[in-house]
Amino acid sequence: MGLYQTHRPRDLADVKGQKEAVGIIRGHLERGVFPPATLYYGPSGTGKTTLARYVCKELGCKPPNLQLVNAADDRGIDTVRSIRDKMGSAPLMGKYRIWIFDECHQWTSQAQSVLLEMLEDAPDHVKFMLCTTDPQKLLPTIRGRCAEIKTKELDEDDLYQALLSVCLKEEKLDLSKRVVKKTPEEKVLRLIAEKAEGSARAAIQRLDDISGLKTTEEQLRAIMLKDVKSWSKSIAQLLIDPEKTVWADVAEQLKGKTNDEAESIRQQIMGWANSVLLDQGIPKWAIKQGKKFAPNQKRMERAHRILEIFECLGPYDGGLHRLTRFCYEACNS
Repeated sequence: MGLYQTHRPRDLADVKGQKEAVGIIRGHLERGVFPPATLYYGPSGTGKTTLARYVCKELGCKPPNLQLVNAADDRGIDTVRSIRDKMGSAPLMGKYRIWIFDECHQWTSQAQSVLLEMLEDAPDHVKFMLCTTDPQKLLPTIRGRCAEIKTKELDEDDLYQALLSVCLKEEKLDLSKRVVKKTPEEKVLRLIAEKAEGSARAAIQRLDDISGLKTTEEQLRAIMLKDVKSWSKSIAQLLIDPEKTVWADVAEQLKGKTNDEAESIRQQIMGWANSVLLDQGIPKWAIKQGKKFAPNQKRMERAHRILEIFECLGPYDGGLHRLTRFCYEACNS
């Protein structure tokens, strides 16, 4: 089991950087009233399912009455219909049967329609907790049936504190008991916090990745190699500049990437292409230096084409293989 699973917050006091979300949940606990359906939404790795699990614990609900369904794996209407058929049964113990739907925006429109019926007809002993990084892809009527709790990206200080807490609890880490201010070990944790893009999960997973390395120099080097923003920028620059676009170079950048990183890379590439369009194809260095350049039509056309290729109107679930296809198509456009 990885560090993130081992050190998942067990109490609201352990949740970092989510003051507003924690406050809403505390209010529900104090009143003893929980909505029949709650939508937890926010960036990846910011604690949506962790908060949902905590509420389930407070309601005294655990397996088999508690079921976690990953919509990324079970997108079809049959999955939702199966749950609808089961929800009328009374809980085996305790007061509630609860379903947590992770990445629920990935369900098809037909599956979402059945989910809406379930929200409308659920008996008192059933509660639903929907978790998503992209609430706009849910039917508005589904959102209208849910109480909403928003999580946000953690700032670097909150991420650093979360990492420090793990190090102090996890004696097997070489960093444990040696992390104090103004040391190379602190620099490692600060760099992880900087590169995690607001995600506690990404930060702790990266700490897990480097925990076997013996020196801070090795750890710092490994962190830099895993910098998604840097990769994405390199790939985007290769794709946008017609003179630089060579598939072999892009393919080299994609090697070693994972499915978990693919969506972040896709979003970063689209953001880079969008900024090229807004800057009329003029390089950033020229803008910063105040130099006068005419709009670069070729770069703008390339950026526009990249946005066309990389944009997904439906759920993005293709992982690395789909990202590779997008990049290849952009290289040959």
